[in-house]
Amino acid sequence: MKKQMEVEIRNRQAEVKQDKKIRVAAYCRVSTLADEQELSYESQCAYYEQLIGSDGSMELAGIYGDQGFSGLHAKKRPEFQRLMKDCIEGKIDLVLCL
Repeated sequence: MKKQMEVEIRNRQAEVKQDKKIRVAAYCRVSTLADEQELSYESQCAYYEQLIGSDGSMELAGIYGDQGFSGLHAKKRPEFQRLMKDCIEGKIDLVLCL
């Protein structure tokens, strides 16, 4: 039997004061290190940086991403693990991903 990671999702908007920005992180991922996927990864990161940076209600909490790691197993994706840790520690209010 495989272990499954459980992630508690809470609506943090109620906890964020109206005068504070929402801390937003993005998760980007491609499964191979092929040149085409490298461009896709870079495009994802640039898109999220622009999206979050252009919204006055958001503050960039970080861009997390795994390149060349299988999407089948979360434990094999170090940046995804770091993202989950930061979420659990309350450093992030919202995560965007494709």
